[in-house]
Amino acid sequence: MSETVETPPQAEPVVPPAPVPQPPAPSQKYWLVIVHETEGSILIEDYESRSDLVLRLRRLVGKGYRVFVFRGDRLAITRPPFRHLVDGDDRIPLFEIAPNFDNDDTGSLDEPNEPEQDQVYRAITRKGLDEIAKTVAPPPLQPLPSFEQPAPPAVDDDD
Repeated sequence: MSETVETPPQAEPVVPPAPVPQPPAPSQKYWLVIVHETEGSILIEDYESRSDLVLRLRRLVGKGYRVFVFRGDRLAITRPPFRHLVDGDDRIPLFEIAPNFDNDDTGSLDEPNEPEQDQVYRAITRKGLDEIAKTVAPPPLQPLPSFEQPAPPAVDDDD
């Protein structure tokens, strides 16, 4: 004897409601980049409210400016030498360090000695310039005429 299994009626698929656009978070400012079309000068301004931004834009209409408007928090950049982009609590490095997985058979933890350089390269480095300065005699120093001493008399070459 076979059993008959009843299937429940199919339910209507549930469609989620369309997302409602949310206003920007209160901390997000409006940023305005203003470029003067003939001079090329650039000015960046920030506004807490959209109404203040709109007032400023209305004053610029027809005055020869291009504008770029952004909304959001301004991100910071850290000071050198190793600059990072600061986004909230995140610090993203703006530099790359190439990994070096070459074995160092010397076992030294110090910086390696500078390798021998060819003469052309050595000649254009500070070290090379110092070496050249040791071997070349400096020209004899000549006193410079001062404003207080009269200039030497001119010599006539009428011969």
